[in-house]
Amino acid sequence: IHNYFLIKQLELLRPGAYGIWITSTGTLDARQSRAREEMARHADLIGAYRLPARVFTRSAGTDVVVDVVVFRRRMPDEEPRDQSWLRSEPYQLGSHTPDLNRYFHQHPDHVLGTLAMRDTQRGPELTVKGRAQVAPQLEAALRDLAARAVADGLAYRPHPDGPDRPALHLEEARTKHATDFSGRLYLDDNGTIWQHNNGLAPIEAIPDDGETEQ
Repeated sequence: IHNYFLIKQLELLRPGAYGIWITSTGTLDARQSRAREEMARHADLIGAYRLPARVFTRSAGTDVVVDVVVFRRRMPDEEPRDQSWLRSEPYQLGSHTPDLNRYFHQHPDHVLGTLAMRDTQRGPELTVKGRAQVAPQLEAALRDLAARAVADGLAYRPHPDGPDRPALHLEEARTKHATDFSGRLYLDDNGTIWQHNNGLAPIEAIPDDGETEQ
């Protein structure tokens, strides 16, 4: 669900503007690239940094590994930049080959620690070992990333209309869904499950087990 909100925020980002997010490693490492491809429709990945597992232990009591990702919304006339980050590839760690985004294959120095494997209830899992205090290291890395972006001609561009530009008005969910039932499920008289597809024919919903009998 975090990918969903990241995509929505990228859609709202003004062309030429930057956004920085903290997200789970699944955003970049997932074998299924659909979410990343949707992100790439709007923006380019300018940089990503993987933090050690211990970063949030003191503040949140968790050893989850996260990525700090920096996106720039493309201008309407710009072509997409390097899109190798859309794919993940196996990474050899001893006898294990976990999926790792191509970006980290190409930029191993953007892993702010050491890649390793750990045992979890779900089985072996990729992690990052390193110091919990990485704020100075991350700050320096982001400053370097910003300098390189400026050198590449990707500096932030003020809106051409300046402060006089029209305000952005968002439609409230309650208003939208008063007439748009897309995604909602319903049963017909025969017990078949259907999904609303506003303005188009409904889509039959098939459960994962393939059983459609109610």
